[in-house]
Amino acid sequence: MSVQPKEMNINSIFGSTSYYIDFYQREYKWKKTHVIALLDDIFYRFEADYRPDLDATEGNIDSTYQWYYMNSYMTNDYNGKTYVVDGQQRLTTLTLLLIKLIHMAKDYQLVDLAKVLENKVLGAGLSGHTFWMGKNGRYVILDHLLNGSCQSITPTSITESNMLNNYIEIDRYLDNKLTTVH
Repeated sequence: MSVQPKEMNINSIFGSTSYYIDFYQREYKWKKTHVIALLDDIFYRFEADYRPDLDATEGNIDSTYQWYYMNSYMTNDYNGKTYVVDGQQRLTTLTLLLIKLIHMAKDYQLVDLAKVLENKVLGAGLSGHTFWMGKNGRYVILDHLLNGSCQSITPTSITESNMLNNYIEIDRYLDNKLTTVH
């Protein structure tokens, strides 16, 4: 086994790899304080460069916004599956954040953006869709959150309960921070 570090962004992390959580990993345990700290860090970096007069084109985004370093994560490929060795708390929280952004894009009638974001959360295969972070009992909660039916789910594990509670926190946070289509 060798460790091969490389720079990654959201596009390369999410979009084609289904991540599994190995048996020795802990459940998704992040609470409100962890999620708010991550969101505060992201928005601190974003707001330092934000210009409301700048069109949000890919070129402008690339030339205006600095990279936000989110720390490392580690995976291990075994028997054709990619297992998260370190970083599942962040990857799960990013998935919840992406789901909220999908809902916001739809609310602002940004159909193309919603489709792009959906591809960062799930993909389609012959047996239906699969969530990139939806293995190991996460499919049901992610499906409910994506389809806007989180009120109708009763969590059956610590992971589901924390995912639901943290999605609610992300929902509130982003509704307060992102108040216009820009």
